[in-house]
Amino acid sequence: MGNDTATNPPRNQCRQCWYHAYAKDAHAHLGPRENCQPCVDHMLHGHPENLIVK
Repeated sequence: MGNDTATNPPRNQCRQCWYHAYAKDAHAHLGPRENCQPCVDHMLHGHPENLIVK
């Protein structure tokens, strides 16, 4: 589980992207130079409205 910063994104930020940026365990399962598919999806297609903190 992520730390307090990772689990409490500020307003107008994507919950998933914020968690993946600040939680050490979010990408622990990835190998060296392996991309995180949810992160790549957000980079290419943007952030779903239901994940944005209001």
